Amino acid sequence: MKLVVNKTYAGLGISNTQTLGLALDGYMRNTPDAQQFMKLVREKGVGAAIRQRDEHFVDYSSGPAAMQPDASHVIKP
Repeated sequence: MKLVVNKTYAGLGISNTQTLGLALDGYMRNTPDAQQFMKLVREKGVGAAIRQRDEHFVDYSSGPAAMQPDASHVIKP
């Protein structure tokens, strides 16, 4: 089964995608935004950097209590 999956991905050009991903990752780590994000991580920590990054999207997790998810709706395994 693994051989079938690997052959399918090879036929779809997955190796080209992996190569492109590597190049884009290297490029994106050196943009001014990425440099600023990493500076904030070093100075204030990962949590602060993620909060600042996500505040533009008005995520409910950083909103007022009325917008917070109801913990009673969480499905427990």
